Amino acid sequence: MQNNHLKQQLGSNVFLLTLSRVVQVIISVVSLKLLTRYLSTDEIAKYYLITGLTAYFGLVLINPVGMYFNRYAIQLKTTGFLAYFLKKYFFYIFSISLLSIPVCAFFHYVLGLMENSFDVIIYLFVLLFTLFNTFFLTLVPTLNLFDDRRKYIQFTLISDSAGFFLGIYMLLTQATATAWLFSLLASQIVMTFFAFNYFKKYFSAPQQGVIGPILNKSHILNFCLPLVGSTFFIWFMTKGYRYIIESKYGLEYVAVIGLGLGLPISLYGVFENLAGQILLPAFYKGVSATDYEGRRRSWLSYSVLSNLLYTHFLFFLIGNCKSFVVILLDPKYFFCWQIFIVSCGIEFIRTNVGLLNLGLHAENKTYKALIPYIISNGILAAILWFTNFNEPLHVTYALLGASFILFVIFGFSVFKHYSVSVNLKSLLQYLKSVPLLVFLFLNEKPNIATSLIFLAFGGCYLLALMYFDVKKLKQFET
Repeated sequence: MQNNHLKQQLGSNVFLLTLSRVVQVIISVVSLKLLTRYLSTDEIAKYYLITGLTAYFGLVLINPVGMYFNRYAIQLKTTGFLAYFLKKYFFYIFSISLLSIPVCAFFHYVLGLMENSFDVIIYLFVLLFTLFNTFFLTLVPTLNLFDDRRKYIQFTLISDSAGFFLGIYMLLTQATATAWLFSLLASQIVMTFFAFNYFKKYFSAPQQGVIGPILNKSHILNFCLPLVGSTFFIWFMTKGYRYIIESKYGLEYVAVIGLGLGLPISLYGVFENLAGQILLPAFYKGVSATDYEGRRRSWLSYSVLSNLLYTHFLFFLIGNCKSFVVILLDPKYFFCWQIFIVSCGIEFIRTNVGLLNLGLHAENKTYKALIPYIISNGILAAILWFTNFNEPLHVTYALLGASFILFVIFGFSVFKHYSVSVNLKSLLQYLKSVPLLVFLFLNEKPNIATSLIFLAFGGCYLLALMYFDVKKLKQFET
C-alpha cells in the first residue's frame, strides 16, 4: 500500500517539486553571483556573520520545538490539537525573538563578537527574522507533510521570488549585506500572513482524551532539551566557528571560507530538501507506529535510499566543483574551488548525521546525540583556538576532521540501537557514481561554456542513477 503511495508521489508530485527546486536553484545561483560581484569582501563576511546570529536563535533555541512539532504534526491534526499547539509555539517564538536583543548585545559587547562589523540595525533584523522566518518555515513545510504540496510550492516560490527581485533592487541602490537580507525578510513577512490564513483550514475541534502524552510538558522537554544541546553544537560546527575565525584572522578569512563552504551547503540543501519532500511524509507516518520493528524498518528504508542518493550527489559535486565555482561566483573567487571540495565532504557527513538524528527522533532518544557533539565540538574549538592556520583552506580541514569524528561516534550509537549490519555486496551500487569524478580532470581550464556542458552531462548521469535506484529499492515497507 505504501509502495503504491510512494510511486504516486514520484509520479504526480516529483515534477512539481523538482520544478520548484530548479527555480530556487536559479535564484540561488544568480544571488551568489550578484553578492560576489556587488558586495565587498567585508560585506560578504558581514553577511555570513549576521546569518550566523539568526541561525543561533532559529537552530538552537527554536528548531528543537519545531522538530517535535514535525514528529507529531499529523497526530496533532488528526486529534484537533493543531491550533492549540501552534498558538503555544508562536508565543514561544515571540519570546525568543525578544530575547535575541539582549543576547546579541551580550555577544557583541561582552564576548566581543563581530567587533569590526556590528551595526545597531542588526538587532532589528535578528528580532524580525527570528519571529517571522521560523514561523513561516514551520507552517509551509508542514503543508508538505499534509500532502498539500501545491500550496507548499506556491508559498515557497512566491516568497523566494519576491525577496530575490526586491533584493536585486536594493543591491543596485545600496550594496550592503543588511539591505540584501532585509529584502529577503520583507517578502517572507508578507507571505507568513497568507500562509497562516490558509493553514487555518487544518484546524479542528480537539478530541478530548485521545492526544496522549504529546502535549505533556515533561514529554516535550524530554524530547527538546537534549536537542538544544546538540543543535548548539551543530550551530557551532556550521556557523559558530566563524566568530573565532573573525577574531583571529579578520573578515577576509570569514568571507573566503563562507563562500567556499556556502556553495556546497546551498546545493546540498536543495538536494536534501527535494529528497525529503518526497520521502519524509512516508517516513513520519512510518515512525508513528507503536512497535519498534515498524519504526526500525521505516528509518532503515529512508536512510538507505537517502544515503545512496547523497553519495551520488557528492561525486557529482566534486567532479563539477570547478564548473560550479566558475558559474556561481565572481571570477576573483575562483580559488575557492579547493575549499568547495572539502566542503562537499563536510556536507556529505552532515546529511548522514541528519539521518542518524532522525533515528533518535523516532525513538525519542535525542539525549544520545549529546556526547558525540560534545566530543567533536570540543576538539574543533581547541584546534581553531590554539592552531595558527596559514590559509583559509587549512581551516576547512579542521572542520572536516571534526565532522568525521562526530559521524563515527554518532553512527556507533545509532547502529547499535537499530542492530544495523552492513551488506558489502550492496556497497557496490555506490561505485556507479565514481565516473562523475572524471569531469574534475577534464575541466582543467574551465569557462562558463565548457562548465555548462560538463554540468549537463553530469546532471543527466546523476538523474539516471537516481531514477534507477529509487525504482529498484523497496521503500517504506511496514
